[in-house]
Amino acid sequence: MPLPIRYLATLIFSLSLLLAACSPTPPTNNNDATTDTANPTVSVETNETTDPSESTSSGSADPTVDHSDRETTASYHSNLLGLEVDYPANWFALEQGAFIMIFSDETMAQANTPDGPYGYITITSNDIAAMDFPTNPTSQDIVDFLNEKMLPGMQDAELIAAPATITVADAPGAQMIVRNQDDTGQPLDNTFTLFILEDQLLLAYSSTPTENIAEFNPIFNDVINSAQLKAPDLSLVEGITLADSLSRSHNTEIDYSTETIPPMGGVHHPSWQNCGIYDKPVEAKHVLHSLEHGAVWLAYQPDIDADALASLQAIVADQSYVVMAPYPNLSHPVVLTAWGVQLTIDDLTDSRIAEFVEKYQEGPQTPEPGATCGSGVGRPIEK
Repeated sequence: MPLPIRYLATLIFSLSLLLAACSPTPPTNNNDATTDTANPTVSVETNETTDPSESTSSGSADPTVDHSDRETTASYHSNLLGLEVDYPANWFALEQGAFIMIFSDETMAQANTPDGPYGYITITSNDIAAMDFPTNPTSQDIVDFLNEKMLPGMQDAELIAAPATITVADAPGAQMIVRNQDDTGQPLDNTFTLFILEDQLLLAYSSTPTENIAEFNPIFNDVINSAQLKAPDLSLVEGITLADSLSRSHNTEIDYSTETIPPMGGVHHPSWQNCGIYDKPVEAKHVLHSLEHGAVWLAYQPDIDADALASLQAIVADQSYVVMAPYPNLSHPVVLTAWGVQLTIDDLTDSRIAEFVEKYQEGPQTPEPGATCGSGVGRPIEK
C-alpha cells in the first residue's frame, strides 16, 4: 500500500534509521476500535527544565484539528512484535514489516494527502541485547545511542532538541527532535523517542508539520505511554511443542551433529543457511540462524520414497523462507521447526505440514523479522 509522496521520503529515511535490519512487507490492517474512556494516565516526563516539544511550537492550537474522539481509543496488537498500543479511534493503524504505523487520517495509507494538519507515529521494538546495550541500560546509555548511531545519519536535518534523558512510565529513555521539510517545503518536526520496556528497546518516531506540533504531541505521547508487551500466540498448529529462553548468541564451533531431532533454536553460527531445497544434509548451526530470521526448517528422513519427497518439495517449492533438507538419523519421517516451535510428523500425508509452513514462515515467533534468508551459506538445488 503506497504512502503519500508528501511525507514518503521523510518516513522511509526515519524508518531506516530506526531499525535498519527490517525490510518492508505488504501491510496488514488491524483497525478494530474498542471504546475506552480512560486515557493513559502516565505522560512522557523530560528531565530537562524545558519540554523539547515546547521549543518546536511555532503556532497556536489549530481549531481545524479534530480530536473529538481522543477519549475513545482503539488498540492495535502486533503478534509479530508482541506489542500493543492504543490510539485515537478516529485515527488509522496498519502494520508495515516490523513497524506499527498510526496515521491521523486513513487517506494517508491510501496514497492521498489529507487536507489540513496531519500527523503520524511509527513504533517498533528490538531486543536490548541485539542493540549492544549494556545490562540494565540507563537513560544516558540511550542518549549515547542516539548521538552515536542515529544523529550521524541526519546531517541534512536541523537539530531542534539534542538527545536528552527522559522517563516513560518510570522507565529509562531518551528523546531528540530534528526538523526537515516535506516535498511541499513545509517544515516537519520529527521526534525520536526511545525507551526500555522489560527486555525490549522501543523506538517511536512521530512527525507532524511544525505549526501543528502543539496539537499532535499530546496524542503522540499518549500512544507511546500506552505501549505494552504482549507475548504472541504461537500455538497456531495442533500438536506443536514450544521452547522459550533460547540463547541467540553466536559460536562458530557449536556442533549439533549428534542430535536425532533438530534443535528448536539456541546458540548458532554467525552465518545463516540460504533458504531453499537441498538434497544433502545441512548443518544445524547455520539453519538455526535462518530460523532466527523467520525460516521454517523441514527436515526429513533420507530414505523416504520418491513420491513422498516430491510431495514435500511441492509444498515448499514457492516459499522464500524454508530450508528443506534430509536429516540423518531423524527420529520421525518429518520434523518441522521454526524458532522455538516444532512439530513431528509420522504420516507424510498430514495436512499440518503445509499448515506449519504457512503459519510459521516469517511468523510471530521470528526474533529478527525482516532479516534476509539469502546471501548466506549453502547452495540449494531450488530456491
